This record gives sequence, structure tokens and C-alpha cells, in this order.
Amino acid sequence: MPIVKIYWGDLGVRLAWDGASLPGSAHLATAREQRIRPLLARIHQHDRWREVRRRSLWMPTHVVSKAAARARHRMSAEVVEFLGDALVYFAARGTTESPGPIVRRVLAGLEAAAAPRAARGDEPLVVFSHSMGGQIIYDLVTHFLPALHPDGDLRIDFWAAASSQVGLFEELKLFAVSDFAHGPGTPVPAPDRRYLGHWWNVWDPDDFLSFSVRDIIAGADDMPYKSGLGAGMAHFGILRQPSFYQLFSERLQAALAAR
Repeated sequence: MPIVKIYWGDLGVRLAWDGASLPGSAHLATAREQRIRPLLARIHQHDRWREVRRRSLWMPTHVVSKAAARARHRMSAEVVEFLGDALVYFAARGTTESPGPIVRRVLAGLEAAAAPRAARGDEPLVVFSHSMGGQIIYDLVTHFLPALHPDGDLRIDFWAAASSQVGLFEELKLFAVSDFAHGPGTPVPAPDRRYLGHWWNVWDPDDFLSFSVRDIIAGADDMPYKSGLGAGMAHFGILRQPSFYQLFSERLQAALAAR
């Protein structure tokens, strides 16, 4: 079975100042230079004591925040990269008549992976996506493939979507097929089985960029997986845990056996 890696990151977000807006060590040094006491002395006494009291009440949280600030630049960069990629993708997704550059590249990768299928005994097409890749694959199987491959000649047999935000973006109604007719009690129908067989959506409870699709989109095999790495590492750390790949293998074998 050939493995085709589809990279689209160079088509995603580009920061014009290389992330100069993200608070780093230089910014924090400037913040440390700020003197609050002289500033408090210049405001009305009644307001001054109100602010001193408020700052005192929140002092434990402030101490924890100062410790977390050391890791803020890295965490902020990850969030900005994700949000930037999402904004770029949805803004330039394109249409079935004129697909955007990211859609074209991922679609071409899927077509290349499926090309030797007949010569290899009709082996299954397995797709693994991480994070924002999940939204791209969901748009493909629900919108682009039905229009561009109406005869169903391009079908994903098993899709593993790790740490995706498909559930969140469906709640925001940002997908090409999103419809406000679907909501609580009326989940979105499962993707057409001519284009998608089994969908395993796996999310980490400790990953703030990982979302469930349970009760939102029908037909998904929605499952939590605890990487044990905590909020700061879980989003990408899931890709480094051998137990995740063991679970992936078991889920894949079960789905293909059922097929």
C-alpha cells in the first residue's frame, strides 16, 4: 500500500512580520519595566483602594499567570497558526467550479493515492488527518467529491481524523454543506457512503483544539483518547504516542473487517 503525504502548510497562514505581534521575551521585559505603584498614586484615593483590593484578590491567579507567560509565545504561536490556517482555508476554499489551492492540492493527493487501487486488488483507501486537515477532508467528502467525482470513483474507505475541529466548525456553520436546518435534536446526516466509508473522529479531553462530533454529525465513530500530555502538548503530542497508533490499527482492522 503506497503512502502519500499531502502537505498544504505552505498555502496556509503567512505572518507578514513573522509573528512580531506575539508577546515574547522582549515584550515581557517591557511589561516588567512598568511600575504600577506610581500609576496608582495618580488616581483618586477611592478608586486606588478599589484597584488595590481587586489586585490583592487576584494575586494567586496573577502569580500562576506569570509562570505560564514564559510558555505563552509558543502556545500563542500554535493558536495563531491554527486560526490563521482556518481563516485562510475558509476564505479561499473556492467552489466546485473553481476549487481553491488547498482543496486542489489535497484532492490531487487523494487521486494519486487512489490511482493504483485497481492494480492492487481494490485495496482500501485510508486517510489520516490531523487538526485543520479534518475540516478539509470533511469539505471534500461532503461537497467537492460529489460534484467532481459524481460516479463515486474516488472513495475514502477509512478516515481517521485526529484532534480536528469538525464539530466546532459545523456548529459555526462554516462548511460548504452547512445548513441551519440542522441543530440540537436534528444532527447533520452522515457523509454519503459513496465517498466515505468509516469515519473515526478521535479527540483528546486535554487538548483545547480538539473537538467531538457526537450528536452533531451522524455516522461518525467519535472517541476520546487521553494522551496524558496535558493542555500544552496534547494537540501535537498525540502523534507521538505509540498507544494512539495501536488504537488506530485496531479501529482500522475492525472497520475493514466489517466492510
